[in-house]
Amino acid sequence: ENVGIISAVSEFPETLESASIFPNPAFDQATLIADLASSLSNNGEAQLAIYDNTGRQLTEEMVELRSGINQFDLPVGNLSSGHYLVRLNWGTEQFTQSLFVR
Repeated sequence: ENVGIISAVSEFPETLESASIFPNPAFDQATLIADLASSLSNNGEAQLAIYDNTGRQLTEEMVELRSGINQFDLPVGNLSSGHYLVRLNWGTEQFTQSLFVR
């Protein structure tokens, strides 16, 4: 399903202290590290997805979020070289960051 063009955000949602994807560019695997504020009121599930540059969702995984450091593996070995967007959605908040695969 095409969800339209998604652009990477330049600011973090209120409950997200910091986040990064490494290595970037990636070859076989990348890791998303998300530091969620202690004020995160609802530890629970979040959607972690990868989109291509047309906005088409390529992967989706439900992950467990908690306040503090969260680490998620992003298997990218089956993706073609190019630019992708990684999106983490939880509650009413979301974080999107560019990922390059070579």
